[in-house]
Amino acid sequence: MLEKKVLYRVDGGHGVGNGHLMRTLALAQCLKGRGWTQTLITSRETPVLASWKKEGVNIIYNDELPGSMQDVRYTNDVIDITNPKCVILDGYSFTVEYQEALSCEKCLLLCLDDTENTSVLADIVLNQNPGAEFRYVNSYPQVRQKLLGSSYTLLRREFWSHKSRAKSKSSNKVLVTFGGDDKDNLALSATLSLLREGGDFTIQAIITSSEEGFSSAKELASKYPDKVQVTRPTDIVPLYLESDILLTAGGTTVLEAAFFGVPSVVITTAPNQEPGIKSLQKLGCVIYAGQGEKFLKRACSQVLMLLASNMRLNKMAEQCQAVIDGYGVRRVADAIEFAEVKV
Repeated sequence: MLEKKVLYRVDGGHGVGNGHLMRTLALAQCLKGRGWTQTLITSRETPVLASWKKEGVNIIYNDELPGSMQDVRYTNDVIDITNPKCVILDGYSFTVEYQEALSCEKCLLLCLDDTENTSVLADIVLNQNPGAEFRYVNSYPQVRQKLLGSSYTLLRREFWSHKSRAKSKSSNKVLVTFGGDDKDNLALSATLSLLREGGDFTIQAIITSSEEGFSSAKELASKYPDKVQVTRPTDIVPLYLESDILLTAGGTTVLEAAFFGVPSVVITTAPNQEPGIKSLQKLGCVIYAGQGEKFLKRACSQVLMLLASNMRLNKMAEQCQAVIDGYGVRRVADAIEFAEVKV
């Protein structure tokens, strides 16, 4: 029987964002609690890796171009050395050719997918996008086990170990964030747009753009000290608990907020975000404003419309918590632990 060892191949940082590393961190935290030995291969240093190190994960830095055959050879060398039961890939660089070239004849291969990549060759595919269980039920023909939909949402320990999902009373507080690589500083643009709309609300903006962009955001906050607060990425759980609504892009943040009963108004920043967000809109968890910055004004108007309707806001909050129950990471860990390895 193979030892409980897992190897992750995931990248993050500038140009990639932190989403892949953050969601697989949730799985690393869960598997640590089950006694697994874990190794991560990644291409560069990024602040998110501090959280991986706290979990005791052995981090190996790979200088090869992500997704290249040199990357494959490097990863295969680590597979030979660590002898994992499961190899986990999360990233858009890991094509079917990459998967095919990996030395996974004696272990499981799990791929995270957001785009219905029908040529996935993994033993297990995880697509946590809401509605994936309906849209992709006949997809992934070469995959043995499909983990599809928001029942498999990967939330980190600070979410699923939280004692209560009840939100604190707040005064029309809007949380604004546009992901870990907001190079266009949409969070600042959204804050400005909300201020132009006017109304009885406060704004907490998480700024992930350049230092220059953060300085601009701090300057704006200094002009509206009772209205606007800005911060670099921080512990986001208290911010969810204090907020009534989230204005954001269509990434994992929407699912995290939903766990705490915080509805979202969403502007998608990539085409692959749209199907999941539209599914959440049908379920009554979010309002989808459109794709791209041109829909920012519409999104801000919808934020204020929701804040003016406590009944609708509360109904959306209840639906959010019904959709995201927080047990997704355990279900994925179970699938890894109980899956039969190829012989």
